[in-house]
Amino acid sequence: MTRAGFLARASVGALTVFVVAEALLGLADDALPEPVEWYNATAQAKAVQMEAGAKRGARKDVVFIGPSTVYRGVDAQLFERADSADRSAYNAGVKGGFPPIMLRWVMEEVVPRLRPRTVVYGLSSLDFHDRIFRGSVEAYQTARATRRDIWGTGERLLARLSRVVKYRKLLQDPSEYTYVRRVLTGRERDRVERELRELSPGGFQPKEPVPLEERRPVDRAILRGFDVGQRGTDHVKATVARLRSHRVRIVFVEMPVPPRFVSLHPDGRADYQRFRRHLRRLATDLKVELLSPPRRLSEGDLFADYVHYNARGAREFTRWLARSLPVR
Repeated sequence: MTRAGFLARASVGALTVFVVAEALLGLADDALPEPVEWYNATAQAKAVQMEAGAKRGARKDVVFIGPSTVYRGVDAQLFERADSADRSAYNAGVKGGFPPIMLRWVMEEVVPRLRPRTVVYGLSSLDFHDRIFRGSVEAYQTARATRRDIWGTGERLLARLSRVVKYRKLLQDPSEYTYVRRVLTGRERDRVERELRELSPGGFQPKEPVPLEERRPVDRAILRGFDVGQRGTDHVKATVARLRSHRVRIVFVEMPVPPRFVSLHPDGRADYQRFRRHLRRLATDLKVELLSPPRRLSEGDLFADYVHYNARGAREFTRWLARSLPVR
């Protein structure tokens, strides 16, 4: 067989496989789990919530942003009920939402959809610990929904036209086959659907308590080599500048953490005090209001693990925010 003949047959074979795959996926399309096109299912669920609100013409007076400490720590619906100024609110915090991600997430997704008047940015020492950003940032930059190069644009277009492209990651990753089979047989819920069911309409999901001894080595490893880094600082500054260009008021909140989290830093309290001084200087330099919660909101029994509030902690912190966030 000539090379040209071989290539022709291979092309026909590949095309046949593609057409058959498209047909089979078409038959199963309604039953297959929704692909996670964002860097995680929580971000995708919140994008769906915000888009639905935007289509209804909803606008939020106050939006809370930050990583999982905010996502797990602020009940926006409770804030609305407790707020004497009757302000509407939404929790746009996301897992792994460190400053490099927050800049894009807030300016590309949150502000256009929710058009907030005030953004409350919850920050802890983790938001300035540059060495932990890499995995989340890489996932955000390469996710189908948020990839900004020509390949990302092309794949988003093709995913609307082709089910093979739409389900590409599920088809390519053998570890996903068990998940797909469990969804198809009704033994597991679609990841995005599950997130949407567990999220409150205000974007909040409480953290279930976890065994501290299991988390301690993980969180200690995360804080290894802790330093107040320039990358996190620069992205916080850029977020403030971009929000101000849209005439959005911004308020910083030092997210409470229990003493057991402070002790995980390599130099313990000295490291955490260095972060606190840095945050105060940053707020002063940027002329941003900074809210510092009372010590009682850092009591250990309010936390589900080393850094995230449990349901009771989130309620107490949210009520304090509703009383403390100035009206303007």
